[in-house]
Amino acid sequence: MIRFAAPEWALLALLLVVVAVAWRRLQLWLPLRATCLGLLVLALMQPEIRRLGKGLDLWTARPRRRTA
Repeated sequence: MIRFAAPEWALLALLLVVVAVAWRRLQLWLPLRATCLGLLVLALMQPEIRRLGKGLDLWTARPRRRTA
């Protein structure tokens, strides 16, 4: 399950779409620019992946020393 720590940054994506339409001269629809901006917004949203499932217990065995 993916959860975002800062979902408010998704509003930046909407703002970038408005800017791209308003100022076409910036050419934000080019593939490399759009990918970089999308990854920037995604990084700012701080995605967290929560894995649900059984936990793992780790047991270690250590030999005991005998003293004389």
